[in-house]
Amino acid sequence: MTATTEIGLPINCDTVFVKPHVLLERWVAKANWPDAGMYWTEDFERQVRVLRDELPCLIRQSAGLDDVPAWVISTHTSKSIELPVVWYDVPGRAIVLRDNFCDIAVSVASNKPLKIIPTGIFDPTEEQHTGFDGFADTMVFKSYAEDQARFSLHVGQGYALPALIHQIMTQ
Repeated sequence: MTATTEIGLPINCDTVFVKPHVLLERWVAKANWPDAGMYWTEDFERQVRVLRDELPCLIRQSAGLDDVPAWVISTHTSKSIELPVVWYDVPGRAIVLRDNFCDIAVSVASNKPLKIIPTGIFDPTEEQHTGFDGFADTMVFKSYAEDQARFSLHVGQGYALPALIHQIMTQ
């Protein structure tokens, strides 16, 4: 019998996750930093700060939780830099995302349909078949328009991701 998250997603490294998961803090500490002279080093540092510090804080505040660890469940490469695919497992929801310095791929699985106002954040009808490097096939879903409980999308840099996360977590 395969263990599952609270909302029924399988927790099985062979079928869902490309690699066993590790806390983002530990993943970063294991020398996964790009060389200081690389052009994208500052953007990598920003990405780690957002994924490790800012998003968990936003999730905690939005949902009234005590702790929200960021788990690295896989990696992908962009601009010659190994980057994390991060999973936030919170009560009633699982959020998986990756940032490739250009856009952010997000998959959401919820135990109930979510009412999200997508204006200016993402296209709710766009089918997502590409751009999910490092995601297991089981973590790429239909569009938000087709399934408000399990969906995948892309958002741009800036305010779009925090705006999306806040809407997901306040329901």
